[in-house]
Amino acid sequence: MSGFEIVGLIGVVNSTLGLTKEAIQKIKAYRKFDEASAELSLQLETDRETLDCIVVLLKLSTQLSEDEKRTYLTLYAHLESMNIRLRGKVEGLPPAVGASFTTKSAWALWRKKEFEGLERSLYDWLQRIHLILSTMKLGAINKETPTERLQVLVSSFKSLSTQTSTSSLEVIDENQIRHLSSWQSKRMCCEYTDQFNRSCQVICEYRIYADKEAKDAATPTISQLVEVLSHGDYEQTGILKCRGSFTSPDVLYWGICFQVPRGLRWHQDVTTGNPKLLSLKDLLLKPPRFSLSQRLRFAAELARSILYIHLIGWVHKSIRPENIVFLEEEIAASQVEAPPSIPKPVLFGYDVARDTASLSDQTSDTEWRNNIYRHPRRQFDIHNASYTMTHDVYSLGVILLEVGMWGSNGFRPFERDERRFKGKTGDLLKSELEGMIAGLPAASDPNGQNKGLSVMMGDQYVEITRYCLGIGESEEVASSAFVQDVWLRLDLMRSSMSATTR
Repeated sequence: MSGFEIVGLIGVVNSTLGLTKEAIQKIKAYRKFDEASAELSLQLETDRETLDCIVVLLKLSTQLSEDEKRTYLTLYAHLESMNIRLRGKVEGLPPAVGASFTTKSAWALWRKKEFEGLERSLYDWLQRIHLILSTMKLGAINKETPTERLQVLVSSFKSLSTQTSTSSLEVIDENQIRHLSSWQSKRMCCEYTDQFNRSCQVICEYRIYADKEAKDAATPTISQLVEVLSHGDYEQTGILKCRGSFTSPDVLYWGICFQVPRGLRWHQDVTTGNPKLLSLKDLLLKPPRFSLSQRLRFAAELARSILYIHLIGWVHKSIRPENIVFLEEEIAASQVEAPPSIPKPVLFGYDVARDTASLSDQTSDTEWRNNIYRHPRRQFDIHNASYTMTHDVYSLGVILLEVGMWGSNGFRPFERDERRFKGKTGDLLKSELEGMIAGLPAASDPNGQNKGLSVMMGDQYVEITRYCLGIGESEEVASSAFVQDVWLRLDLMRSSMSATTR
């Protein structure tokens, strides 16, 4: 994409900016007889401010790579289509001053809803361009040191978010933590009381070591990880903000504390009433009652969380159902076995995460349940391939397949399907997964039937899943390629299915 084409993109953004300003002025006037219009005008005002930031960042661009070009052209087409609709609605909205009864009724009955739908579409577009500018123009993964990459992420929040990302790490005394739940996958629901006697809900995740030498060797990585996660932003990334870490000389673990955002809580066990961290592993055991649009939203949000981990130059290394946790809104106080819709996923399992600049640990366990979600070249005791971002992308593909097939004829959670997966090599495991996409029966059950992933989720979803599972071992995943081929396509599918509220 040349500088001239970038100017064209700036032009359509500026056009949207002008239409948004005009819409704000007109809608503000409607507050005289509809107070609820104030919220809509405020949302558009926030969108306008973000558009201003985007124009500034685009003007700093000179040349784009082919991956960036594909991404921008896709977004350009969506914004141009949105502009046509927005222009028609703005020009067709009569002035509120001296409005007749018919005009007021039309606003209350349908015009306001149309503008709310357009604002949601604009907000969706802004969220996409926010993430894309973070990955492409700020270039975090090209920075040499963790500190430089971290600063890029913080800068992206400050430049394109209404909230300021700040770090407030604390030295935590384990005595300040009260455990509220049983041990679940190396993490627990807890209550943390700080030095000012203020309490908040936290989730503590533990990294356990075989001996003191291993723990001491991991200390620098822990310090870097905690610093990175202290800039977590649940709304933007699906990653909880880290409050700090704790340990003591006489124990072989580090604990990392994540704060539960206000208005959210963990799940309440339906039988005991006690706190429980509900994971995707738990949900997959229950019959699905979630719509296609909810599954697509889940997939897009999970991909976004992984992208942000990669953006700052880290790899996760442990993307599987038990490490995808869900929080619920506090207002949903009734105790039920599972939430009525798929909540926003929260990525956990940082016990093996590392900076890509650090030496890769080439050892692993050979637990078959874990190997299902690992790239075929990462399934040995020793001498595994060095872990790269491509291996995280492969793990995401397995999750996309499992969530997509959930509820199909004969479906079993992958970790429960011993006949299909247990005792197989990495390449055979991958073949089984590819067979599920196509609707082929398992080698262990030739009479089994399912109609394949496309029947459940559609052809576009199948293409994305195959891209993830087919990614080459030595193929380096640029952030821009991940955006275009995984996250952006999932998010566009999600937004076309339903206009979600903010």
